[in-house]
Amino acid sequence: MKKLFAITCSLFAIAATAAIETVELAPGGEWAVGAPCRLAAVRVCSSVTNGTLALEGVYSLDVLTNETETIETVEVLWQRVLTNETECVTNTYPGQVVYTPPPTWLLASEGWITNTTERTVSRRVKTGETLSLTNSLASIECSDGLGAANPTNAWLVPGERVVTSGTAEGTVFLVLER
Repeated sequence: MKKLFAITCSLFAIAATAAIETVELAPGGEWAVGAPCRLAAVRVCSSVTNGTLALEGVYSLDVLTNETETIETVEVLWQRVLTNETECVTNTYPGQVVYTPPPTWLLASEGWITNTTERTVSRRVKTGETLSLTNSLASIECSDGLGAANPTNAWLVPGERVVTSGTAEGTVFLVLER
């Protein structure tokens, strides 16, 4: 039992350390998120001793709109009209129908007709416009060229870009938890 517990604990320890990744950003650089992750920490090494750094997540979103189109369908039908002098019965059949003569006491009219129907279809299409959504991840003030922040609830999604701005000149390290 003790061996099983030791093996389980070691597997959890390996899995926990394997989930941490570090990304290095060059001065003024940006990073594109490939897989969902959490920003656990940010470290800045700056040549400007009292530099500031703002770290933001930028997500681009395509603008969609509804487009409608009216489609007209023409269907060929076979129609039989049976009538006597007081009543009239109309039967419509899709496709070809075998001709059967009407009873002698009825007058009949048969032939091909067309039935035209219209329907409106709506679908979502891109307008070509893009919204740029910005999320502030961290704000860091360097002291003697070093700065750090531990953002809370800073989740990053695929397609998001992490960008930096500010007066800090140097390398930015992002500590990610996958």
